[in-house]
Amino acid sequence: MQRAEDILIPIASKFGKFVIFAGCTVLFAASLGINLAGLLAGVGIGGLVLALAAKYSVESVLGSLTIVVDMPFGIGDWVRIGSIDGTVEEINLRSTRIRTFDDSVITVPNSTMIKASVENLGLRRYRRLKTQIALTYDTSADKIEEFCEGVRQMIADHPKTRKDKYYVEMNEMNDSSLDVMLYMYFETTLYAEELALRGAFLLDIKRLAEKIGVEFAFPSRT
Repeated sequence: MQRAEDILIPIASKFGKFVIFAGCTVLFAASLGINLAGLLAGVGIGGLVLALAAKYSVESVLGSLTIVVDMPFGIGDWVRIGSIDGTVEEINLRSTRIRTFDDSVITVPNSTMIKASVENLGLRRYRRLKTQIALTYDTSADKIEEFCEGVRQMIADHPKTRKDKYYVEMNEMNDSSLDVMLYMYFETTLYAEELALRGAFLLDIKRLAEKIGVEFAFPSRT
């Protein structure tokens, strides 16, 4: 409910101001005795220009309606629209403002929302960690199995990991290392918490390796 209010209230407020301004303009012109019907009929080419401008205005309004009805994102969501990547700061009747991670503000016309693919990264329930853990070639097969089983147990015991989808398997024999693939998810929607969880988990993997006597490899050849 709060998410809908954050979108609807700013748009409705700006639309209401526009309607009031247009109504006051018409009443003021009428009070001066200006024949609006005759004036509009004689606009000619100017009317065509206004029609084209109205076309883009209508597209922007339709884009705004798309945001309101579908609610693909809300204020504060981390979104990716084409090459634009950032946090939604403001949703207006004509455009949406996104603050990038370089701290610049990009104004995206709402008309693009009709056709654009919007990826809402803020609605992710899980954050993935996928990496290769490189072990030295002198690591025994038993040690590799012990290491993999130890990491699996860490995932199973962790309070913030997804338990139904993770992989810890040796899957590559590279030039200078035996690689163990780690594929798992942290149960969080916050980027800052993801970074903290990721860092703590990788440190625990380092401690596990030190405990069982497994060494990490670096690029080298014999």
